[in-house]
Amino acid sequence: MADYKGIKGFNVQSLATDPLPAGVAGAAWSSGGSMSSTRAIFGDAGTQTAGLVFGGTAGSGHTNVTEEYNGTAWTGGGNLGTSRYQLAGCGTQTAGLGFGGYVSPGSFKVATEEYNGTAWTNGGDMTTARANLGAAGLQTAALAFAGLTAGGVSNATEEYNGSSWTNGGNIGTAKTNVAGAGIQTAGLMFGGLVPPSSAQNNTQEYNGTSWTDGGNMNTARQQLAGCGLQTLALAFGGAVPALKAETEAYNGTSWTEVADLSTARRFLGGAGTQTAALGFGGYTPPMTAATEEFTAATIDDTIRNEGQVYYNTTTNLLKLTSTVFGATPTGVWSSGGNMNVGRGTAAGAGTQTAGIVMGGSSVSPSLAKNVLTELYNGSAWTEVNDLNTAKVNSSSAKNSPNTSTLNYAGDGPGTYSNTNESWNGTSWTEVADLNLPGNAAAGFGNSNTSAVRAGGQSPASPPGGPHSSITEVYNGTAWTEVNNMNTGRRSMNGLGIATAGLVIGGDLDPPNASNLVESWNGTSWSEIAEINTGGSSRMTAGIQTLGLTFGGDTPSKTANTEFWNGSSWTEINNLAVARGRSVGAGDTSFALCSGGDTASGTVVNTEEFSVSESISNVTVASS
Repeated sequence: MADYKGIKGFNVQSLATDPLPAGVAGAAWSSGGSMSSTRAIFGDAGTQTAGLVFGGTAGSGHTNVTEEYNGTAWTGGGNLGTSRYQLAGCGTQTAGLGFGGYVSPGSFKVATEEYNGTAWTNGGDMTTARANLGAAGLQTAALAFAGLTAGGVSNATEEYNGSSWTNGGNIGTAKTNVAGAGIQTAGLMFGGLVPPSSAQNNTQEYNGTSWTDGGNMNTARQQLAGCGLQTLALAFGGAVPALKAETEAYNGTSWTEVADLSTARRFLGGAGTQTAALGFGGYTPPMTAATEEFTAATIDDTIRNEGQVYYNTTTNLLKLTSTVFGATPTGVWSSGGNMNVGRGTAAGAGTQTAGIVMGGSSVSPSLAKNVLTELYNGSAWTEVNDLNTAKVNSSSAKNSPNTSTLNYAGDGPGTYSNTNESWNGTSWTEVADLNLPGNAAAGFGNSNTSAVRAGGQSPASPPGGPHSSITEVYNGTAWTEVNNMNTGRRSMNGLGIATAGLVIGGDLDPPNASNLVESWNGTSWSEIAEINTGGSSRMTAGIQTLGLTFGGDTPSKTANTEFWNGSSWTEINNLAVARGRSVGAGDTSFALCSGGDTASGTVVNTEEFSVSESISNVTVASS
């Protein structure tokens, strides 16, 4: 019988090099829009598509000018109240924080200012006036560390609660010109200068109380920039004293060199995440207004899911990339890193190497709601900023990255919530509410501006009822009710993007584990091939035409895993641990199953589903 490629055929591409690895390993810097003016030694905050720069030196003196980046161009914002340079910053474009700094001659600053996206207002003064310090966190939960004071180099740490600063744990060695990343309770400090020594390569991690050593950078440097999280950080630029272009990525244990900046520079700004960063300004010399964007690499789905034949013009070899599917994936589940807090009925999104879990219940079988958010880097989970509202049985934009997702509906402080929160990679912001409160609905979508909520349980009747068929879609501004599902149910899961998704399994009314599957085309629902093992709270991964479902309550806990090829479901290798109400993420080559409820209670363990991939030479057998 002919195989898939024999029936479909394939194109042969001509490539000068092998395809880059996905993620930060294959990332690259590219040119962005230049700032309105050249400057260096300023405060910074925000993301790659919503950056913020303020203060600094713009020639021979200091400035109070603020600029905002929209992913393409910089425009003017509200001026700082206190003009200064060598200050620090953190937070977001619409909730930024600037503190410390220096004004010549000899004036170190304690002033703190808060930005609301339009104007700066005074916050609480720092305990210690200082400049060239490091920063991490948010406007309401910031961290300031190291730097230079009138008395010399500092080892002090201060924590900001949105109104005042208090002392935190001291650094083991006083230093200045450091870079920072992370949040107040999981901060990161790297590089810097310990006068009169040369530039440093050491890293320290903060747990909300004290600093401990992390892995050393490959290149020692000071006056560098950084961004990201404690376990997913990026360091770039700086000086040794020679100017540096090197970029390094941190995984919570060690640093790896990745793509260089196009222009080596020091005293530059940094914003964003490890896979979507922004580098801007600084000394080259002279001072520059240039902006660069660091973007993680992706691999075309045809390479990952079907294989690719190409001619490598460098080696003069015909090559084949292949994923070992056969008729169905030959992948297996293996152990990943444990979550910090075990929980069921949580929501999540992302990929196997960049996952996110939010909310849920850390007590089984009761539904004690929590606000916890954790990020996964492929080996370990890190607690980051909490949801604003504690929830269980909430939904998420399932196929979105862990830097840009949504959490919506669920059981809130009372029951049947319609709240919606947007995650920007650092913090949660409440945005437009759903039209109808509800819980245990299926959610899917591809970003924090594009999502679907389907079914669940709702107090509305008609057309909802105990088990709803309601569908709402989100466009980044508002939720709109659209065509209902064919069959109302709750405790099912979805996969796909906002215009092409699936909803799988669930509970019917009266309670009965369902094996129904419905397909969404952006306008309407249609029933398609059923899963082999019906159940509620089944986890999912993948897209509309290539998916996985695993675990769930059938009504007993199951380890069953099934693969969807776009037309039928096939049972494949089971999970190691039978569970329901956990979180699924990823795709059919690399999936993630995190936490959940087992027969004996809530668990913290994570499992990873992986299908082997290879690049091999194509040879012709001699006759």
